[in-house]
Amino acid sequence: MKHLTKALKLRYEKDKEGYFSNLLKDVEEGKQFIFHNGKEAHNLLEFLEVLRKADQSLVNEHVTDNRNDFYNWIKDVIGDEELAEAIRNVRMRADIIYLIEKRIEWYKKVDKKLKRLGNKKDKIEKAIERIEKAEQEILNEEKKIEQKENNLSKIGKEIKRIEEIKAKRLHTLYSIITIILLILIAIVLIILTN
Repeated sequence: MKHLTKALKLRYEKDKEGYFSNLLKDVEEGKQFIFHNGKEAHNLLEFLEVLRKADQSLVNEHVTDNRNDFYNWIKDVIGDEELAEAIRNVRMRADIIYLIEKRIEWYKKVDKKLKRLGNKKDKIEKAIERIEKAEQEILNEEKKIEQKENNLSKIGKEIKRIEEIKAKRLHTLYSIITIILLILIAIVLIILTN
């Protein structure tokens, strides 16, 4: 992708799937190239086909010292500044055809490579998604364990509190029994001394 212009990179970022082969698809209605002989080209392949069947005089009508209709259409409508720049100062029909053919071959090769990379990228992205999902499941399980530990801690604290209450009650009960025993001893002693 290092040979792409900024414009192509931006367009590629918008529509990665089949982008370069999409450059070979029909342009919007009204943006087709109309040759001086009346023929129309709705895409770069049709443009190439008309040039192959035409003679040099047709090229001379569109490429002059003052303008280059091919350059303008390829740059502004097709959106390939590199190809446009490559043919900007070319006036020979055969040379223009050659440059367009090579560029179309390049489109197809790059598109094929990008699709392969895209497939690999999809696999990597799916693997990352699975890892992230597994990580999330682990985090969820850790939260559940933490909640259970907190619940156990609360239960442990409650048991300790209950045991403290039981111990206080037992102490109180022992104190009451001791007082009752002392009272009974006192009563027995009073009875025995009278």
